[in-house]
Amino acid sequence: MHRYLYAAPAREELVDLHDERLAGLAERHRLALACGAPEPWRNPEAVMTERRANGVVLEMIHGWPNRVHLKIARRALHAGRRVFFYWPREEAIECIDRERLASYRRLWLFVHGVRVYSDGKYRLKDTLSRHISPALRDRLRPYYHRLRNLPRRLLQVQPVLALFRPAEAEAGLAAACAKELTELNRAAAPVRMALEFAPTANARLAGLGVYLRTDFWGRISSGGSYGHTCYVAKELAASTEQFAAFMAYRYTMLDEMRVRQVLLPSAGERADEYSILSASSHYHRQLLNRLQSTRPRYIYERICLGNYAGVQLSRELAVPYIVEYNGSEISMMRSFNGRGYAHEKVYLAAESAAFRQATAVSVISEAVRDDVLRRGIDPSKILVNPNGVDTDVYAPASAAKRQALRRELGFGPQDFVVCFTGTFGGWHGVDVLAAAIPKVLAAVPGARFLLIGDGGHKRLVDEAVASHGLQALVKCVGRVPQTEGARLLGAADLYVSPHASHMVDSRFFGSPTKIFEYMAMGAGIVASDLEQIGEVLAPGLHARQLPAGAARIEGERAILCRPGDVEGFVAAVIYAARFPEVAAALGRNARAAAIAQYSWRGHVERLWSFLHERKL
Repeated sequence: MHRYLYAAPAREELVDLHDERLAGLAERHRLALACGAPEPWRNPEAVMTERRANGVVLEMIHGWPNRVHLKIARRALHAGRRVFFYWPREEAIECIDRERLASYRRLWLFVHGVRVYSDGKYRLKDTLSRHISPALRDRLRPYYHRLRNLPRRLLQVQPVLALFRPAEAEAGLAAACAKELTELNRAAAPVRMALEFAPTANARLAGLGVYLRTDFWGRISSGGSYGHTCYVAKELAASTEQFAAFMAYRYTMLDEMRVRQVLLPSAGERADEYSILSASSHYHRQLLNRLQSTRPRYIYERICLGNYAGVQLSRELAVPYIVEYNGSEISMMRSFNGRGYAHEKVYLAAESAAFRQATAVSVISEAVRDDVLRRGIDPSKILVNPNGVDTDVYAPASAAKRQALRRELGFGPQDFVVCFTGTFGGWHGVDVLAAAIPKVLAAVPGARFLLIGDGGHKRLVDEAVASHGLQALVKCVGRVPQTEGARLLGAADLYVSPHASHMVDSRFFGSPTKIFEYMAMGAGIVASDLEQIGEVLAPGLHARQLPAGAARIEGERAILCRPGDVEGFVAAVIYAARFPEVAAALGRNARAAAIAQYSWRGHVERLWSFLHERKL
């Protein structure tokens, strides 16, 4: 029996494949392959050797291989095994030998070279020919004609051809999307869910539930967005008889939670706007093929920039559509990257289409609700549902585990450990943190800082630490997996969140998951009194009104500071270090509130109750 390894690098999956037809193939053929259950990605060459496979079938997305395809193919051929490139959507397969692999490698070099050349300040404005010499253009011309003359549906070459006139191609694609979105907005017709009861883990909803997230361009493995997706999907799965999360790339924590995920081939390898604009049709085609035979009970989508595949599926399959909207990525780009998107109007139209087609819209804060209402959306279908926390995963460590963890990190039993975790983004108040660290360490001899995460503004902290020679007192562990971050939080005596707004065109609309995770850890918190952060942590002590002695704690949950107030933030941290019993009491109250009001299970139960009670 001929045994092959089916490798899908874009979906990070491997599958055992037994198909006798492959033995007789030598050219390019039309062929549909039936694959079994996937397993997580690991070294394909090692798996082939381990299983004594005859060869490897490499799943393709575009008409050309990427670096991973070429590497696996080269090593497999070197080991004397057969290699095939397979396009599942076209049911096309090609047998690859050394000569063909060399040809594909030249094609990849050309495609990759054009892409690199078209990025940044060297982006092609008019045509490729303006920027290269006539001699080089003549050498590239045969490859251009080869691409142009290949069957476009078979090998998906339009993105490469577009690189010869990228500005015009992108403008044409944007116009086509805008036209399609105009019709979707005009014809929006929400599909009623008509729940007879609010589903729970003990009374599950019949049918298939679908979670959808298609932001292919920003692979993450931890952080608030990552945790939100995994925990919401987990609780939706627990309350639905069948469930699948359709993802743009693998979320390891979903595997750990035993949530079934279906990985969709990527819509691109870059975060350029051409790829974002083309992503909806790319994912719509794949999802329609998978879902039209088994109509889901609902589609729950965390909408992302420019995407409207969920809108189309809801209309075509008559499926209830639950939209999760976490705030404007357009506003984030303007505020923290100093520029806007070129096709903002298209992306706003995509958001509008999702809101209008939605059975219900779940938003994380009142500020986001106000944004949706300004679009003319029916207020009766908008649910304000703040983020949450798994209070079993995020919980105080036992005394023994806590001491062991502190030793592991280099902290002594008498140290007062102040912890910050996050992606060090624009609104995380990293500038306040960087200014405060030297002041706190100078005022509190036993203070230490634990920093978890990384990001664009981390350099501000690094520069402050280095300039004051504080490396021995500040422990930076960098970006870690979500579960490891939860474990490391157990070492701290105090958690800080100096969020600042810094938004150029909107209110602060966040619902930071770190706040809820801090609350569940049961230790003191110092945070900005900013929109929902201040609301969730109320009642609280105020940094500029702290008493001279230990405060009497009743229902207070945290010490709150004015956003951007470095001196107030420093005073609050110093006060918590001077009176650790006050910080501990605040922490106990915060954990009790997290358990009572802000669990992820409660988050999903509120959604189901909202749909049931409003009869949406």
